[in-house]
This record gives sequence, structure tokens and C-alpha cells, in this order.
Amino acid sequence: MNDLRDKNGEKVIKHIFKREEIFKSDNAAEKYPDIVYLPTSKFQPTGFLPFAIIQNRVIASGSRLSIGAHMTIREGIFIALGPDIKKKGEIGNRDILDLTPTILHLFGVPVPENMDGRVLNEILND
Repeated sequence: MNDLRDKNGEKVIKHIFKREEIFKSDNAAEKYPDIVYLPTSKFQPTGFLPFAIIQNRVIASGSRLSIGAHMTIREGIFIALGPDIKKKGEIGNRDILDLTPTILHLFGVPVPENMDGRVLNEILND
């Protein structure tokens, strides 16, 4: 399936993930699909808003309005700031699934045992 190509020979799928690579919970088999794929940029699903919805939107000069699914890139930037966050440091590669448990912890809300991800204790003040 990863070698799927269109009629012009262009690759359709950028990467295929097994569910265990994305979802870490014990009950992933019951809740999530077996595989998740990232399409190449040409084959991303797109959605366009009707012009009537966006026509009165104020956009800063030099900016453009774009709508995207952000599906072809798994990397991102994580920045945290606040009284409970260490002043400096890099935490290396982390998973986006770690954000929710960390935010819940910072707000004093118990993190459910079956939640994917973990609290990023390495960014917190002792």
C-alpha cells in the first residue's frame, strides 16, 4: 500500500503507521484503526469554506487566508512558559499525546490511567 501511485506514477501515501506507533493506550485495539496513513501533499483531503463564510473576515495586510489539514508533517514545536515551568532547557523529541496529560497535571486535574501520553515532568519545576 505504501507504494500506491496514481495514473501518472506519483506516490499517493507518504507514510503508514500502525496504530501502536501513534496510540499508546492498552485498549488501542478497541478504539482506533489498525493503520493510519499520511498522504503526500498532492493527495491531502481538502475542504473549502464557502466564500460567504470568509468574505467579512479581517486579514492583516500581507497575510493570506489558508485552510489546511496539517496532515503531512508530524513534527512540531512545543514551547511552555509559566511559574511551574523550568526557565531553560530542551526536552528533545516528545509526542503530541503528552500535551493533554501535562496540561491536566498543571491544572491539578487527575490524569486518567487509560489516557495516552504522559506528564512531561522534565519541563516542570521541582
